[in-house]
Amino acid sequence: MALAQRRPEPRSQDLEPRPRSIRWRWPAFVITVLSLMTVPPILLNSIDYVLTTSSEFRARVSSDAPLLLVDSQGSAALFKVVR
Repeated sequence: MALAQRRPEPRSQDLEPRPRSIRWRWPAFVITVLSLMTVPPILLNSIDYVLTTSSEFRARVSSDAPLLLVDSQGSAALFKVVR
């Protein structure tokens, strides 16, 4: 009496799902971690003043922004956060 052995049948590659590329996950993970590390301290520490030397920042701050110009000397400007 011979023992029967099962032979594996060739499978079609179309039926198996392809693994998704995970290259996009690392940048998304890094951005999420950095955001979670920086945003809460800014919100919790009650920042009162913003010091800038950027002329573009000064130009973008309009009168309705929650920042009040306290002092400016040359290219530096000190803004108070209005609450």
